[in-house]
Amino acid sequence: MDCFEAGILMLKELEGKTSDRETDALMRHLLECPDCLMHFRLLKELINDSLYEKTPVRAPEDFEIQVMTKIRNINAITVVRTKVMKYK
Repeated sequence: MDCFEAGILMLKELEGKTSDRETDALMRHLLECPDCLMHFRLLKELINDSLYEKTPVRAPEDFEIQVMTKIRNINAITVVRTKVMKYK
């Protein structure tokens, strides 16, 4: 197995989608390739940190109002530009 194939299997392994045979092949490769082992450990750490974040991210209270105001402003600018272009 080369490092490219190992990279593909790393992602499958982290998603829990590898067969026993693929997992064994990946583990054998990781024992022989320190670069891939380091890469796999970093991937695991990144995925674990992002999936199991302890503090949930919350939108501000007025988030919907802010978004809708921006949409209305964009629509208003579009209407004005359309009318100006129509009269030129």
